Amino acid sequence: MTAHAAPKADRALLSPFRHRDFRLFWTGLILSGIGSQFTTVAMAWQIYELTNSPLQIGLLGLARGIPQIIVLLVGGVLADAMDRRKLMMWTQTSLFLVSTTLALLTLGGKATPLTLYVTTMLLALFSSPEGPALGQFESGLVAAWLGAELSALTEGLATLAILAVVAAAFPVIRRYQIAR
Repeated sequence: MTAHAAPKADRALLSPFRHRDFRLFWTGLILSGIGSQFTTVAMAWQIYELTNSPLQIGLLGLARGIPQIIVLLVGGVLADAMDRRKLMMWTQTSLFLVSTTLALLTLGGKATPLTLYVTTMLLALFSSPEGPALGQFESGLVAAWLGAELSALTEGLATLAILAVVAAAFPVIRRYQIAR
């Protein structure tokens, strides 16, 4: 009985991947999550390189946290008031544009601590409404009977993104002895 339960549970967990829209959605979430985590690590590293101050890393986190808390308070209302798909597309496009602008400024040697503070605040501002919209959007993406499996797959995306970035960044951090 248990030998047959495990394969059936695995099939149930992976059943949302039979739907093209879900595969696209899930792949986009993973790529976006990894990109967001890389941006967070890179900005912390960059501000440390510019200022040589661990305090500035903490202030960068504070600059992200304050707008996030404020916007999260109204994020659910915004997700209810707008078309969730459009809201998510708007937030992802905005995040991409802000990250691209920072990359161009960095490559041009024009990035300053102020640039990083403004960028992190904009990233927080644009990413905060996405959480509530994502939660409501995913429930309608696949048929209702796949809801539990869908939630199980999407719940771990942030953790997966963090682990991927840590795994990729650890050798670099160790090589350059950034963390002492």
